Amino acid sequence: MGRIRASRPAPAVLVAVLALVAAIAGTAVAGPEANTSALNKKKVKKLVKKEVAKQIGKATGPQGPPGATGAQGPPGVSGLVRVRTPSTLQASESVKFAMATCPAGKRVIGSGADIRAGVTGDPPNQLAEVVINEIIPSEETVVPGNVIVRAYEIGAGTTEEWGVSALALCANVS
Repeated sequence: MGRIRASRPAPAVLVAVLALVAAIAGTAVAGPEANTSALNKKKVKKLVKKEVAKQIGKATGPQGPPGATGAQGPPGVSGLVRVRTPSTLQASESVKFAMATCPAGKRVIGSGADIRAGVTGDPPNQLAEVVINEIIPSEETVVPGNVIVRAYEIGAGTTEEWGVSALALCANVS
């Protein structure tokens, strides 16, 4: 990467600044009524800054060489897909499994689960009678990846039909 050099003010700017300082530092003495139109230190500093900034803005050096370009890096994560696979809805099984499998060539980068039905009572007093106790994503090197989910009834269970779904967030990972 090239260095950026600070350029010096042009000689004309230095001469203008010196002339302005000499004009202000003159030997003339003015009465109090002349103070309103006289230049003071603040005005001089402001004018000098303005002129220097203008000159620096105009000064440009030769363009540097283009920056080095390296090899293109790997794309990282791409081709994101969400896969949801439900188990069957049944009341006769107290334990249910579901497995979501990624499409060919994709790995699991996220996982989850949800329960469908499996409640007793009327809203707003519904009590869940089913819990998810395992969400197991495959190893990160497994292609295609998968997520296995296990849920079961708690307590007296439920007489309602219920099921569980496995969720896999899948992507191409380089």
